[in-house]
Amino acid sequence: MTRGHTLRETMDFSPRETGFLALCTGFVAVLVYQRKKIQSLKLKDAKYLIGQHVSIRKFTNEPVSEALLQDIIQLAMQSSNNGNMQTYSIIITRDAHAKQKLALIHDNSAIAQAAVLLTFVADWSRMVRWCQLRDASPGYSNFNAFWTGSNDAMVTAQSVAFAAEAAGLGICYLGSTIWETRRLNEFFELPKHAHVVTSVMIGHPAETPKLRARLPMYGLTHQERYQPLSDSQVLESYKDRETEGWHRYMELYGPVWVQKLAIHKVENLAQVYTCLKYSSQDYRLWSRRQLDSLRKQGFMENEKERGDGRCGICGKWSHCLDPARFEYFFDRRATPMFGRETTPFAGGSGGEFGREVTPGGFGLSTPPRSPR
Repeated sequence: MTRGHTLRETMDFSPRETGFLALCTGFVAVLVYQRKKIQSLKLKDAKYLIGQHVSIRKFTNEPVSEALLQDIIQLAMQSSNNGNMQTYSIIITRDAHAKQKLALIHDNSAIAQAAVLLTFVADWSRMVRWCQLRDASPGYSNFNAFWTGSNDAMVTAQSVAFAAEAAGLGICYLGSTIWETRRLNEFFELPKHAHVVTSVMIGHPAETPKLRARLPMYGLTHQERYQPLSDSQVLESYKDRETEGWHRYMELYGPVWVQKLAIHKVENLAQVYTCLKYSSQDYRLWSRRQLDSLRKQGFMENEKERGDGRCGICGKWSHCLDPARFEYFFDRRATPMFGRETTPFAGGSGGEFGREVTPGGFGLSTPPRSPR
């Protein structure tokens, strides 16, 4: 198209064709505008929903309807999960007597007042049974299986939290779930290959707590590589959190808390955490409990078995991750990204750790090599 010529003159469109083209162009412009507007509104909604989150520990007596709860859970089930296996289950507790017992286990009286308690479980029992019924050979009695199911459960729990808050409900996670794993597993009569992960109280809010202070973004995010903060940066990043947290506990517990601080000679929030809230002794105790309950539920069979080795059909060590990928990822002329690599499956007699390999070439003329 030359300067001064119209589209119609250049393309020789009829008046009707020119009008139709203008109409289509206008329609596309409207669609693009509406899409950008919708995206902007969605982002604003997300900012408001996430940015206004507070944990609710006081609830009204108003029940959460079954229809609303089912909608929330159904929506959350669309969450991302590993391999679309959905290795989790959700236990819904509404019964008043059951909530009272769970309040005792969790040492949290608010549970009895919540309309509903959801307990999220890493659950491979369903997957294992399905595999067996379909003549497959499941091997999910190990820690990796639990970790996978735990991730699935946590992602789904967070989606439940978002959906519930979008519906005007209040939620609160219960960190005590991982402190009393054995008692909770037994309370819910979980089968082998199932283990509690987290719990969420849901109900209509009876309080409007203040927003909690969060660490600044620069203290939590890293560009490309992990970048440790200096001592002064660490202190600065916790400055607002320390002030807000200290005053919050003062307001929450009153004179009893002041007396407790004096008796234990606690002078700042860091000491509150390490002495009065989450001591190293408690963490060691809870760790032992968790490992014991994982073992009891069948998630700690991690030793190498006799049949572990190359596939008898294709000869590969793994059908999921290519064990030899570090060998051909690097150009021999370049400096290896990770130095010399010890690959768990490369060569040798098939032991847990094989020979040490020097990363090989990876270029357009060098196709990936199969494991030798």
